[in-house]
Amino acid sequence: MDKYGVVEEYLEKFKQDKEHIDYFKKFYTYYNRSNPKYVNLVMEKVLEIAKECGYKNEYGWCLSSIGWYYSDCCEVDKAIEYHSKSNEIFIECNDMDGTSQMYNALLADYTKLGMFDMAIEYGLNGISIAEQSSREDLLPPLLINTANAYLQSGYYKEALELVKRLENLYCDIKDEHRAIMYNLLAEIHLKYEDNNAAYEYCYTAYKLVKKHNYSFLLSETLSILGEISHKIGKINESQEYFEESIKYANRYKIADIKIRTLIRWAKLNCYLNNLVEGEEKLKEAIEESKRINSNVLLKEIYEELSLIYIKCKDFEKAYYAKEELCKYEKEIFNQSSSVWFARLHSKTITQDAMAYKSLYNQIDIISKIGKKITSKLKKQSTFDTIYEEINMLLEADVFGIGLYNEEEKTINYEFLIEHGKRQENIPLKTDNEKSFAAYCVNNKRDIIINDLTVEYKDYKEAYEANKKKNEELPYSLIFCPLIKDGKVIGILNLQSYNKNAYTIKDLNTLKILKTYITIAIENSKLYDRANYLAKYDSLTGALNRREILKIGKKLFNIDVVKGQSFIILMLDVDHFKKINDTYSHNIGDYILKKMIGLIKLELGNNGIVGRYGGEEFLIVLPNTNLEEGYNLAEKIRKALEQYSYTISNDKSITVTVSIGVCALKESNTSFSNGIKLADEALYKAKNMGRNLVFIKNK
Repeated sequence: MDKYGVVEEYLEKFKQDKEHIDYFKKFYTYYNRSNPKYVNLVMEKVLEIAKECGYKNEYGWCLSSIGWYYSDCCEVDKAIEYHSKSNEIFIECNDMDGTSQMYNALLADYTKLGMFDMAIEYGLNGISIAEQSSREDLLPPLLINTANAYLQSGYYKEALELVKRLENLYCDIKDEHRAIMYNLLAEIHLKYEDNNAAYEYCYTAYKLVKKHNYSFLLSETLSILGEISHKIGKINESQEYFEESIKYANRYKIADIKIRTLIRWAKLNCYLNNLVEGEEKLKEAIEESKRINSNVLLKEIYEELSLIYIKCKDFEKAYYAKEELCKYEKEIFNQSSSVWFARLHSKTITQDAMAYKSLYNQIDIISKIGKKITSKLKKQSTFDTIYEEINMLLEADVFGIGLYNEEEKTINYEFLIEHGKRQENIPLKTDNEKSFAAYCVNNKRDIIINDLTVEYKDYKEAYEANKKKNEELPYSLIFCPLIKDGKVIGILNLQSYNKNAYTIKDLNTLKILKTYITIAIENSKLYDRANYLAKYDSLTGALNRREILKIGKKLFNIDVVKGQSFIILMLDVDHFKKINDTYSHNIGDYILKKMIGLIKLELGNNGIVGRYGGEEFLIVLPNTNLEEGYNLAEKIRKALEQYSYTISNDKSITVTVSIGVCALKESNTSFSNGIKLADEALYKAKNMGRNLVFIKNK
């Protein structure tokens, strides 16, 4: 006799009569939360009997329950396999309630994989079916999970609409669903920065969870409460909520919630400048995410880790974290492609074998193009490749890639070609109602038009604006927003002077490709940033020590060969420690940054400046004699002395510098020796009272 009841007895009864499946449905509902592993072993036995006896509908239900087990264990690929098979059976049996439940299951599975488009597709289809059913319990979970998919993909308005729809249902909502609904409302209001409302919703959820002892919801609710408490300034409470959330996540083995809590906790540590602790939390989250094989969570973790390293000014580690982020973005997309391939072989998609092959070949081609696009690192090479590959697939008299600057609310066409010729970049404001590009960015919507003179009605302002200029108008247009983590980072624009140049199939091709394009653009930004940091000081924008020494030595060797004079200036900010101690390091950083701008202005094309260390800067002046070098040093010193640095609304300060000058001409000396002599001259200038220029000849 089993402690959960007469399981073995009912297994024998089930072999004789499929009606006994009701016992196992109740058994599953009652015991699954407390001992899922054991319950799954029982379901495997029920599945085997159902298969042997030809109980088709019951077999589908068993597949479904086992699929949920794998989903809870974060083995999402297995979950999808079982849920997809179950779905096929329910469709064959014309069991629409079962189909609705499987759409909900697949919606949850694909959300975990970060494949939100597919998740939402299943969710909306499931909602349509559930609305026709007499069962009141089908619709709430579909509304909840679809809203969550919208929330995770950055569509907060759509998520809120579905939750409000759930609130207004005529049927009674279980307190379990009501608690999840309040958590969703809390997260949505967090996104809208309505933190007080978020707290009220989440605390209401918390009270429901505690009242009914919903152990499976406790960890997540505490985690969200921790994030909200951080936002409203209750730091101690936030720490306590996170600790409790981790405790319950460990107790009930809810890995994904534990990881999300660690990410939220790391953000709090970053806010408090506890960067080492934040890094430790994220490293723990990485180990957990790798254990459950979650590329979606790994991508999110490395995004946060890169921000911590940037805050620490450890740009090498930040670069590594960004590389890992891009790697997991590619993994997510490749996983998405694999799922699409699998779906092509599903008989529920289409009965047309030729359509299978055509679509498979199309995706295979797109996948190869995508991999070629993402192989480039330099921005212009990336754009060239995107243009070349898309131009072979689709007609494009005009082709553009615009990058969106959220801070300035502008779209910059960094790559624009018309009739095969590069065009000048003219920034577009996104508040411009007469711009198709602005419409695309503001609404996060694709645009496809095949006869602008007929289809312009929805975009009248843009059409009329171009018409009045008497410009040659393209008849066919496609605009696609490039979206990363719910935010628009740019647009893709194709235009043709022919009517009916584009089809929905073309738009779908671009929608698949734009994932690759988004990754490629982010990679190129990362490459540009890494390349910049390899040469320039991140604070001041001056060349870094390694680069100024490398370039200075090269220029010195050229001048020595030509017998020309070469000047080295060593510049140091007077009493800089006192500035930091009196006004803060932030003010000190601000002054150094401003100084470099002034020095570059005075230098013009006559020399280059690099940060030698701390507040000390090295300036090299090729093909410059001693008098010219001294005069330029004096000019720089006076410009810096006369500049007034505003450090608050009612306070400004002035800062002085000392400069050592060394002139080199003979071939028997070296660049490094010249630096030493310039440094000695600087030391003399300091000893003579500061705020002056001292010359040391060689």
